[in-house]
Amino acid sequence: ALYEEFCEIAEVTPYPINSENGVAFIRYCGLEWKFKHPVIKNIIFYSLLRVNFADTRSKISRLIYDNIKIAIHEIKRDMDKNLLHSEGKEPVLLEDIANICSAIPDTHPDRIKHCSYMSLGIATGPRCHTLCALRLSDITMVREYKPGCYHVRINYRVRKCPKSTDHEVTIKGQLDEENFKDAVYWLNQRVMELCGVSLRDVANGTISLRQLPDVSVYDMNTDAMSYSIRSLAVKAGYPDLLFSAHSMRSGFLISALLKTSMDQKALSDTMRKAAYVAEWEVEGVCQ
Repeated sequence: ALYEEFCEIAEVTPYPINSENGVAFIRYCGLEWKFKHPVIKNIIFYSLLRVNFADTRSKISRLIYDNIKIAIHEIKRDMDKNLLHSEGKEPVLLEDIANICSAIPDTHPDRIKHCSYMSLGIATGPRCHTLCALRLSDITMVREYKPGCYHVRINYRVRKCPKSTDHEVTIKGQLDEENFKDAVYWLNQRVMELCGVSLRDVANGTISLRQLPDVSVYDMNTDAMSYSIRSLAVKAGYPDLLFSAHSMRSGFLISALLKTSMDQKALSDTMRKAAYVAEWEVEGVCQ
C-alpha cells in the first residue's frame, strides 16, 4: 500500500518496479515519511519485493535489486550525518524554482516579491541573510548590452564575515518577457512595484540609480524567507521540509554544474566561477 501510494503521488506506473521508481520510493520513505533505517532495510524493502512478485509473478532483476540496496545504504549514511531529518537540506534547482514560481497564483499579493528573491537566489547563490538585507541602493549598474538584454550589477554588502569587503555580482536577462528563470525580469518587476521606476529608465539615462529610494528590496528576515520557500514548494507539489532559503545557495552550484559539459577543465572552471560568485570559502566549516 505504501509503494502504491507513493506511485500515485509521483504519478508513475507502479509495476513492474524499475530502478528509478524503486530508489525514489526508498528515498521517499526516509526523507518524507521518516521511517528509520532498520524498518526500511528489514521490512519495507522485502515487502517491496513481495508486492512486485505478487503483481508480476516475476522477481526484479539483479541490477534493480542492487540499485535499491545502494539507496538503502545511502539512507543510513545520510541519517548518520543527520541529512535526511534536517529541514531544508536539499538543493533547489533552477527547474524547481520555475515550477514553484509558476504555481503562485497571479492574485497572490507577494507574487512578484517571491519570484524575485527566488530567481535572484538561484542565479547568484547568496546566503539567506545577505539576500534579505538587499536594498535598492545596492543596485549599482544597469546596462543594455544588446537590444532587449540587460546587465544588472548588485552589491552584496551584508555578508558572513563583518570584516569582509562588499561583493559585486552581475546578472543578465530581459525586462519584457515573463520568465521564471530570469532574475533580471523579476528584479525589475520588484523595483517597479516598490517605486514605480523601470530599470530600463536607468539604463537609458532617464533616471539615476541615486534617485531610487533607499528601501529594502524584500523586507523579510531569514525565517520568513525560509518558511515562504518551504510553504510555496509544498503548494507546488513538493514534499514538506524539503527546501529552505539555503536550498537556493546549494542549488546554485548544482544548477551551474548541470549546464556544464563533463570535461574536467569545464567542470573546474564552473566550480571556480560558482565559488567566486557565491563566496564559498576554501575549507570553510559553514558554506
